[in-house]
Amino acid sequence: MKKLIFPLLALMLILAASGNNSSDDASKKDKKEKTYTQDSGKKVKIPKDPKRIVVLGATYAGGLKELDANIVGVANIVDDSKVLKDKFKDVDKVDAENVESVAKLKPDLIITYNT
Repeated sequence: MKKLIFPLLALMLILAASGNNSSDDASKKDKKEKTYTQDSGKKVKIPKDPKRIVVLGATYAGGLKELDANIVGVANIVDDSKVLKDKFKDVDKVDAENVESVAKLKPDLIITYNT
């Protein structure tokens, strides 16, 4: 019995040490993304610190601009608003239904609305 204790303890230590091997890539990815749960129950991952944002809903554009979000593109509908037009004069305008025009801006995050 005493002959089995030492090898079993050694095996347990080896298994415990190797079982605690976490992947750096996975932990880095977790730190860079945040998961939100929609009303439907679907989970969505978004970047914690998006560098390039495209806003396709004019309703959200003004608020995000006030929060100093780095908006690189906005729906061309903002040009119809007296309030928003001047705020986005230096930002690329895109057609909300034209996927290619949005993709050209290489956004980290696209904010839109559900219809």
